[in-house]
Amino acid sequence: MRVKWVIGLMVAAGLLAGGQPVQAANGNGASGAEVGQVQSRAAGYVTVTAGNFKVWTDASLQRSVMTTASLKNRTFRVRISVQPYAIRYLGLIDQNGTSIGFLNENATLQTNAKGACLKADRYVTVTKANYALAQDLSGHAAKTTASIVNQTFRVKYVHPAASGTNYLSLYNGTGKLVGIVDEGAVAVAPGSYGSCLQENQYVTITKTNFKLYRNFAWQVARTSASVANQTFHVKYSHRAISGANFLSVYDKNERLVGIINEAATASAKGPQGAAELGHWYAQVATKSAVVWRDFAWKTRAASSTFTGQRLIVHGRYHHFNGAIYLSLYTSAGKWVGYVNQASCWDETGAASFLGTTRTKIVAELTAHLNDHYYLGTPYRGLATATAARYMVPRGVSSPYGVGMNCTGFVSYVLQRAGANLSRLTGLSNQWGGVANAYNYRNALVKTVPYYRFTSVKALLASGKAKKGDILYFDHPTADCHIGFFWGATSKQDKMWHQPGAGNRISRIYADAGFKYIYLFPSN
Repeated sequence: MRVKWVIGLMVAAGLLAGGQPVQAANGNGASGAEVGQVQSRAAGYVTVTAGNFKVWTDASLQRSVMTTASLKNRTFRVRISVQPYAIRYLGLIDQNGTSIGFLNENATLQTNAKGACLKADRYVTVTKANYALAQDLSGHAAKTTASIVNQTFRVKYVHPAASGTNYLSLYNGTGKLVGIVDEGAVAVAPGSYGSCLQENQYVTITKTNFKLYRNFAWQVARTSASVANQTFHVKYSHRAISGANFLSVYDKNERLVGIINEAATASAKGPQGAAELGHWYAQVATKSAVVWRDFAWKTRAASSTFTGQRLIVHGRYHHFNGAIYLSLYTSAGKWVGYVNQASCWDETGAASFLGTTRTKIVAELTAHLNDHYYLGTPYRGLATATAARYMVPRGVSSPYGVGMNCTGFVSYVLQRAGANLSRLTGLSNQWGGVANAYNYRNALVKTVPYYRFTSVKALLASGKAKKGDILYFDHPTADCHIGFFWGATSKQDKMWHQPGAGNRISRIYADAGFKYIYLFPSN
């Protein structure tokens, strides 16, 4: 026993650091306080990767108060090692130098201070903007999280550093590495749709082809067409890994209407909703109506001042309270204020102004879809002041012979649909009369509601066009163009017109030189 006692002292003193073990471990993988253990100073770092090993309080390996479950996926510095027979135990300390205990090295993975690269599969949303965003673990960060704040990413790898910080490798929806970031910059997301972020804003639904969901199991509650032009309160948002931002929208009674893609909405400055811009006409019908200065409900003027006047509407607001407010101007361009639409008379569209209807216009054209009454008629450019010369489709005989220009086609169809074109020339009657499209523009912008767009894409995205509406294309230097919108839906790129190649139904005329596209709704 004296020999064992001497050897034990030498081991404790570290004098046999390179010696060989002389006793096997017991059933717990520890040898107790027996002599068969060799201690050696050690350096380096390990990440704990298993959760079912005992953690011993000291080098005697006799007392355990916890398991590695609480240490799993954390990185520690190795201070010392103990090796009873074939099993090595590592004495670990944390970033503060506090002893963690001794554990079987098979519960760890050797690494460096930055930690092992551990596989993961979860989603996070970046919520802090002031953290470094690195491309590798070198510590060099080219950017900060300000560039990706509120975006959701997939975490494929975790690096548990010895400092106690976990670093996450973030990947976008296409599988590309975005960067490595401290987990303090993120919030754990329940799925690919991202974390729930609190909001306090208002949006107006402007698109009709989106779905509103009850939940993120994607159960459909309704379509956006059923709530188009309504304004809602946004309480929460979820920025999905796809890049789409989903909004939880609530009505004035604080009931959830649904979860909708932000792309279906327009952001509003307040509960008044987003402005629907255009050019319409209205009259204040009641003397008791209030003219508001703003949506804090400060009054601007008595409505009796403007009752019965023909005013111009440049904007409509679909308020959160359910009412629609018109932004009214005088004919001289002076702003009147905001008035509840319920207190006003709205004026009618282009077809109504000319004494016909959309139904009659569409019926006239539809009746000749297949008989080449209009289709295929050759183009005849405006060269004289006689409008009738440019209003001869293939389906009729005329001393002028067959031929139409773009405006002659529109005028001929409107006449056949019962329109009174003298209402047009009574307001604008430049050379060529009803065969000159400038007369349409000049007369209609003064009398009927219209929308103005800078591209075909914007026209179709607006959802305003309907079959039978008049489209007018304004060119700053060259000739203009006119025709009928012929889409089966407001987003279908189709018009019926008389271009230089002859009468046809085609995609909407999209000459890059046109400055504006005017849409004159029929009704």
